[in-house]
Amino acid sequence: MQTRIRERELAKLTHRIGDAFFDTVESCQPHVLQAEWWHDWLMNQWMRDEELKVQTFRLIDALPALRSDEEIARHLREYLSFTRDGQRDAHAASADSPGGVQAANGEPPLRNLIAAAVGFRNPRGLWARCAARAARSAAIRMARTFIAGRDPDEAEQTIRAMRNRQLAFTIDVLGEAAVSESEAEAYQRTYLHLINELCRHAESWPHEPLTDLGDGVPIPKVNVSVKLTSIYSKLDPIAADAVCAAVKDRLRPLLRAGMRHGAHIHIDMEHYAVKDLTLRICREVFCESEFRDYPHFGIVLQAYLKDGDRDVADTVEWVRRRGTPIWVRLVKGAYWDTETVLARQRHWPCPVWEQKWQSDACYERMTRVLLENHEHICGAFASHNIRSLSHALALRQLLDVPRHRFELQMLYGMGDPLKRACVRMGERCRVYT
Repeated sequence: MQTRIRERELAKLTHRIGDAFFDTVESCQPHVLQAEWWHDWLMNQWMRDEELKVQTFRLIDALPALRSDEEIARHLREYLSFTRDGQRDAHAASADSPGGVQAANGEPPLRNLIAAAVGFRNPRGLWARCAARAARSAAIRMARTFIAGRDPDEAEQTIRAMRNRQLAFTIDVLGEAAVSESEAEAYQRTYLHLINELCRHAESWPHEPLTDLGDGVPIPKVNVSVKLTSIYSKLDPIAADAVCAAVKDRLRPLLRAGMRHGAHIHIDMEHYAVKDLTLRICREVFCESEFRDYPHFGIVLQAYLKDGDRDVADTVEWVRRRGTPIWVRLVKGAYWDTETVLARQRHWPCPVWEQKWQSDACYERMTRVLLENHEHICGAFASHNIRSLSHALALRQLLDVPRHRFELQMLYGMGDPLKRACVRMGERCRVYT
């Protein structure tokens, strides 16, 4: 039964929760003497320089193919050398120009400090070798910031550390879409191994009330997110019937493994071209008699899509027919650049909102629909935007949504003060890992 909400009351409560959220986040910021502070500062400086950011990503993309310190040193000099006026020039930096220009406040611009570091003349020299090894080490550290581990055992150590900080998790297998059926089958085996191994490890994890209970209702300790494009290489909506049948065959063993262990299995949403196909597969397989009564499955809806309002309404209607609640992770969406460029190139209608405020507004509309239907849907609100999270928290309070049917979600390696603030506020925060 829906509760009638006054808009003014919702706005005031959202504002009040937002103020408290900001204050808590501020108190959770790292101290200047902590390594996290310096890491965050350096990343912020790096991201502000668009050209430096692009050149760095190009270098990182090339690193796996570089076998020797000399090769890395050459690429460092070619990608990250800048002239003294701050313009990029692969031949400008030298050992004779270590300082670069000064910023207006006397602080050397970051790109000039980097140019000085890669200003060696001989890529075989000691300086060059040290720079190459430092670059390789920095790339590995950066990867570890965003990747939980190379295998289930390594990932389990990361998960234990998160649980020690009262953070829940959902874990994905790193990789892009499978390009062959042999690769897709390998991904399926990897997912099965991940589910089985994490559930085995979970038996020894200490109980954590904030992550494992909601109003006394148990919540699965293990939560795995699955990309359908990784377990089937031909996810093409043109052959929808055949593709649906094939993907469901590939997906059922993962769902059975999750049910056998009492784990949560969540199906990720990807690019727009496969959105409707993904929803169809989920709706069909989750309603099969074998899976219909299991409450620990989930899907993703994207608020940056112009279809968002329709998708959430259709989802509510479908879950009502299913009869067993299902989790919906609400995200803004991660493919905005790709979708807009593709639509422009092919002269198609753009499927995503062109302005950020439109996505934010759609997110709040979809949040409200999900929480107004909490008898049928469990809402997971994934965002690093305090306004969006505060709005969800305000609606949760006004609609009296049970805690076992509500949580916040954030990305691994980003916004750690925000996650700490959620924990201090007594909210379950699940980290997409």
